[in-house]
Amino acid sequence: MTLLAVPVFGESIEQIRQDIARATELGADLVELRLDRMLAISDDEIRSLRERLKTTVPWILTLRSENEGGDWHGNEAEQVERLASLAPVAEFVDVELATRRVSEKSHHWPHDLIFSKHDVAGRPKSLLSDLFEMLDAEDCKTPKLAWRARSVRDNFEAFELMRTCTSAHTTTGPKPGIIICMGPEGLASRVLAKKFGAFATFAAIAPDRASAPGQITIAELRDLYRWDAIDDQTRVFGVIGDPVDHSVSPHVHNAAFEETGHNAVYLPLKVAASYESFKAFMVEVSARPWLDFSGFSVTIPHKENALRWIREVEGIISDTAARVGAVNTMILKPDGSFEGHNTDCPAALKTITSGMGCSTADLAKMDVAVLGAGGVARAVVGGLTDLGARVTIFNRTELKATKLAETFQCAYAPWEERGDISAHLIVNCTSLGLQPDIEDSPLHDHPLRPNQTVFDTIYNPLQTKLLRQSAEAGCTVIDGVAMFALQARDQFNLWTGQALPTEFFRAQAEKFVKTSQ
Repeated sequence: MTLLAVPVFGESIEQIRQDIARATELGADLVELRLDRMLAISDDEIRSLRERLKTTVPWILTLRSENEGGDWHGNEAEQVERLASLAPVAEFVDVELATRRVSEKSHHWPHDLIFSKHDVAGRPKSLLSDLFEMLDAEDCKTPKLAWRARSVRDNFEAFELMRTCTSAHTTTGPKPGIIICMGPEGLASRVLAKKFGAFATFAAIAPDRASAPGQITIAELRDLYRWDAIDDQTRVFGVIGDPVDHSVSPHVHNAAFEETGHNAVYLPLKVAASYESFKAFMVEVSARPWLDFSGFSVTIPHKENALRWIREVEGIISDTAARVGAVNTMILKPDGSFEGHNTDCPAALKTITSGMGCSTADLAKMDVAVLGAGGVARAVVGGLTDLGARVTIFNRTELKATKLAETFQCAYAPWEERGDISAHLIVNCTSLGLQPDIEDSPLHDHPLRPNQTVFDTIYNPLQTKLLRQSAEAGCTVIDGVAMFALQARDQFNLWTGQALPTEFFRAQAEKFVKTSQ
């Protein structure tokens, strides 16, 4: 059983009491008293609190030093002495590995010691030797390692170390550990700790009560990332992109897994914007089938990278993905092979015809301006040119526009000429206006006409500046959530073989997309 540990700290013993009660109410299995962040509270007050509290949730005592990201500025002897004096009130004591020589001289420790090492700057060179020192130490029940993730790939090493701890051959048997990658890139190490048999993971009562970089809240861990449902058989999915902070896909797909009872969890996976970074991530995934990664959504800027990767590993590419030259949905099969699909293209066409109240035959007669030349643009341009629409591509990088236009035998125009677009339909496939830059727009103050339709494929925020401009000009507007819901529905079906209505995916997305101000 992997425990859910919740840190508490504050300026008064009453605040500590309230936070412990709140943590217990929210489902904490452990409460960590961060003594370094409650220096105004006396030891006697802490002892008295434990005597008065009726809760049976065990405590961890932690006095994190400044060198390891905490607020304790005293020397090692003082640090160990304070922990030792309070040790009887707690079930666990966190002793920093750096103080081991000092702590071994104390005779006041309970049996359950946590040895810890934190590095807020990055992966320490001594990471492995530190772990094995902890595993070999007879007085260490639980090894704890935490370091600042350099990229999402650091999580893979964390998972391996979790497995090492649960299978270690020591004189005292296996020692399930606490292995955490700090920072936003380390989210997976926190969420999947239960899958790999870690002793505990940490979550905060509220965003402003986090005790370490990247520490999410109990509500996020349990409600969004399905903590209570995760086990060693849980399949893992995620959205690969850069950025991914704006994505509501984790909310939507985790809700779909919950709705259908599917044993899976979906994570945001930030992979730097280059093919080399994308390939490095996929190589790491492929090398570890025990991770149970089973599929990915692919967003900006990796849709063409995903196609290239699947071709390199001789995977299967759907006709639609091959035709538009972009993959937004990946399937990783149990045998290690890959499939690539594109659910953007049919979703875009359906969104346009529904939003304009027309047929695909009507689209064949239209002039269309497409802003952008990335993965979404490829899906939109490919679908529209297949129908016979007269498409003109505008893109900030002219070379990409000319290549895309050549691929689909359509027109292109310089980005500077987008200010006088007379097309019936304008489709924004750029990231201009995406969260958090919601006051950006690909057209800024360029004139629009009431007889035009403007479709923005951005779905977060729901009403982008471009759509607000267009509505004020009297245009018909189509938001990106409609397309998002359709493509997400098809992704979920490809991954699970289960079907949910489009309305489910739209309703879930609308709960979390930002509304423009």
